[in-house]
Amino acid sequence: MQPPQDNNNNIYALTKFFLIPILLLLFVMAYLFVLYKRHQPYLDTFLSADNTKESYYNAKDSHQNMDIDSEITEYDPITNNLMKTISTEGHVKEYDPITGHLIQEKFPNGHIKKYNDQQQVIKEILPNKVKFYYEYEPETQSLLRVLVNDFKTFQYDLKTGTIEKILLSDGTITEFNVENNQFMQEIHPDKTIKKLKGNLMEIIFPTGYTREYDVIAGHLLKEITPKGIVKEYRNILHQEMLPNGNIRIYEANSVKEISSEDKNITEYDINTKRIKKIIYPNGDVKEFSLYKNNLQKEILSDGTIKEYNIDNNILIKEFLPDKSIKEYDPEKGFLLKHTFPDGNVLQSIPDFDPDSHKLIKIFLPDKTIIEMDTEKDLIIREIASDETVKETIFGYDPATNKLVKIFFPNGHIKEFDPIKDYLIKEVLPNGITIDYEYDPLTDVLLKTVSSDGQIIDYQLNE
Repeated sequence: MQPPQDNNNNIYALTKFFLIPILLLLFVMAYLFVLYKRHQPYLDTFLSADNTKESYYNAKDSHQNMDIDSEITEYDPITNNLMKTISTEGHVKEYDPITGHLIQEKFPNGHIKKYNDQQQVIKEILPNKVKFYYEYEPETQSLLRVLVNDFKTFQYDLKTGTIEKILLSDGTITEFNVENNQFMQEIHPDKTIKKLKGNLMEIIFPTGYTREYDVIAGHLLKEITPKGIVKEYRNILHQEMLPNGNIRIYEANSVKEISSEDKNITEYDINTKRIKKIIYPNGDVKEFSLYKNNLQKEILSDGTIKEYNIDNNILIKEFLPDKSIKEYDPEKGFLLKHTFPDGNVLQSIPDFDPDSHKLIKIFLPDKTIIEMDTEKDLIIREIASDETVKETIFGYDPATNKLVKIFFPNGHIKEFDPIKDYLIKEVLPNGITIDYEYDPLTDVLLKTVSSDGQIIDYQLNE
């Protein structure tokens, strides 16, 4: 019975010897099979001779995917060259399938760029739909000009590469200094020209006006009118130089004009432009009423002060250097009273008609007798203390019977407009003639021209 037990032991030993290696081999084979199945696509690609090139691009694509976070790529089916890439953000690049050059970019915000074979931008479309077209010099490939939306062209200097001109479709030309890229001048279709001169901007208008502005502050500094008048400003108009050499100085409430010939200073109200004052080189001053332009006061260099009736320019009071005062009739102009510093007073004695109570005669302090025409209320005769008689002569328009001329006893002559009645000419006792000019619409006095060369403009002319 003992041998069967030995046989069984032998069989068990043999089974154990062969079974364990077989099981291990099966386990390894199973592991290799699973591993093969998992890596079969990659193994097939690298082991296939027909797909060697494709394997290269797939590997390249895999490398790019790692760099740009799963970028989508497209290849030309014929050349297998890269045609397009699309990033996860939406940035699209398109390539020429033959040369491989970048031909277009589309950005997520709508910005588009197109390139030529030299990889230079030839067209740009901004998100706001503004279009740029770029042109390059054929030989040097330097940027030559840029066209914007078919109406604006930027032209570049080939040496410096800076903007030389900007051309608009309406004909406007803007020129720049190519050395420092600063604005030089701008020419508009209407012939308006803007020029930069240091810190000054000069604008020449087709109307003939020229203006200069402070570039930094933006203030108008100077203006030259078509008539040659030069106006200078300091935030507001400060000074004008007229073609005749006169200078106008602008102040807060007035304008002073200095004559180039006699050096008289004429002052005008800055708002109404009407005459206020004349200052003569010898120190004499004339002041005028603001609304009627009539003489109101004279201050002479010897200290004499004369006051006038602003309605008719007749002297009504004199303050003399000896401190005496003379008062005159505001309508007729004859002396009424002479008051001396010691208090002594000489007065004229009027004589009235007992029935009409109209003035018929005046006895002046110097014994002169003045006789009046009671109907016309005008002086008709002067009888001096030596009994010399001087008569007033009146001239009338025969058609209208209006008074047009008066010859006074002292040689003073006045001429009047036959229609509007205002004074148009005077001949003073010293022989000087004065012509009066009025505004035809308002009848306001504009100018007087004296035979001695004195001209007074009562209204400031622009």
